Amino acid sequence: MAADMTYLLTYPYHIVEFISAGRKPRNKSIDIVCSSWMSWDNKKKKMFVKYPPPPYSTESWEMYNDHLKLQFEALSEWKEYSIKIRGKATNMDEANEKLKLLNTEDTVLTMESDQNSNEVEKKQ
Repeated sequence: MAADMTYLLTYPYHIVEFISAGRKPRNKSIDIVCSSWMSWDNKKKKMFVKYPPPPYSTESWEMYNDHLKLQFEALSEWKEYSIKIRGKATNMDEANEKLKLLNTEDTVLTMESDQNSNEVEKKQ
């Protein structure tokens, strides 16, 4: 998996879906994270991300956004959450665009910014 993590780190941002134990939530919980916040657990065979825990305030949200935009390291008090990667991006504008697309698509991982999922499927 080390080689795969190297590949993941070529993109500074990833759009991830947070995986909760038990029943699937009614709404997907997705967000943009820095690639450096992600890690692979070889024993559990799962991907994890360091992410601020709730409750969320205006101050904590601003701090998170600053860390994201400037690609700072995750804070030690942030918790680790199980995730699935749903997309990748080279910059914040692209990441935000793909995050919006995830409201109607399952994944934007293989999509270029100007493609929709139907165009990607036709290419495969």
